[in-house]
This record gives sequence, structure tokens and C-alpha cells, in this order.
Amino acid sequence: MAQRFLDSGFMLRQQERGYGPEHVKLHMTIMNTRLREKRFAVVNTTLPPTRKPRNSFDARTIMKHNHDFSFGRVHNPSINVVDPNNCEKDRFYKKIAKLALPKLLQTQQQ
Repeated sequence: MAQRFLDSGFMLRQQERGYGPEHVKLHMTIMNTRLREKRFAVVNTTLPPTRKPRNSFDARTIMKHNHDFSFGRVHNPSINVVDPNNCEKDRFYKKIAKLALPKLLQTQQQ
């Protein structure tokens, strides 16, 4: 993926930026605790944002207990590249690019 970003001009070589070898950090949100807040419920769409800290939880026990459980498969036709320092009006990260995955990668996930 890093090579693809480099070839397309989407990413600079790390050496040009004064860093080590190229790498891409992938992140996936499994459960967004922000969505547990009442103001995100369908019946409470008019509630204003709050400054309360979120209630986080440690999912390591759940993952350890279910380490061999098949949660199913997800087919991703694309990857969204976001800017974690900027948010849209809906308070989700601002999407700066959308990368379509080749069909080959989609079928290999099956």
C-alpha cells in the first residue's frame, strides 16, 4: 500500500521528510463509544454537543474470550483516507481521499 501511495504521489518518501522507511498505518474502529451518547440516538437528534468525556472500555477480555470465534466477513470495496486533525460537521474525521480496492483483493477476502 505504501508503494501505491508513493507511485500515485499521494505520499512523499519518508527520507524526503526526514523519517525512516515508508509505512502506512491502518486504523479500524470496531465500536465508537461516542455513538453510545444519548444525543446520537434517533429520538434525540436535537440535543446539543456536550463536553463530557466519553466512557471508554477495554475490549481485551472480549477479544481474548472470542479469539477463535468467526464474526463473519466484511467485503470492503474501498478505503477512506482521513485527516484525524480535522472533523466534518457530523464530527467524524474529514475524508481527504477514497481509494478503490482492486477486485482481486475483494475476492481474496471471501
